[in-house]
Amino acid sequence: MLFVYMLPLGDIICKYGVKFHCYADYTLLYVPVKPNDLSQLLNLGACLLEMKKWMGMNFLLLNANKTGLLVVRLAKYGHFFENFSVNIDACIISESLTIKNLGMIFDSHLTFQSHIKSITKTAFIHLSNIAKIRPIIAVMLKVYSMHLYPPDLITVTSFSLVFQIMLLEVCSLSRML
Repeated sequence: MLFVYMLPLGDIICKYGVKFHCYADYTLLYVPVKPNDLSQLLNLGACLLEMKKWMGMNFLLLNANKTGLLVVRLAKYGHFFENFSVNIDACIISESLTIKNLGMIFDSHLTFQSHIKSITKTAFIHLSNIAKIRPIIAVMLKVYSMHLYPPDLITVTSFSLVFQIMLLEVCSLSRML
């Protein structure tokens, strides 16, 4: 059903000579820009304006707050470019330093430093959380091994009591994290 809606949108984009990729609710537009040549950005603005009109007629929304502009530059041409912006109706979309696309963070020089920093930060948080619950995991493994080979009914009863206490500890730990 989504492709039925997206087919006319693809025709509009192709009419302006813009390359694109469509995902579930995400459309990427690619435009090559030469130094000091703003004609492609004006073309992109006209394409976005027609896309917005078509989406409005089909009860869809081009959310200008979630629309971003990333200009990928080679280091040797960095001085030729100014800060770009695209105007859609009364909304101005300014150039972003980074754009998130399908979980990846892209920057204007494609160094991926922002993405690496984000991944490292997330990994450190997860490792820190694992370190906090490590002592409880060791106790849980001991109790679990006792449960695998219960010598008598008393051990099974003590297992259930210890397990309930450990669950309370894990719950209180998760509230602290």
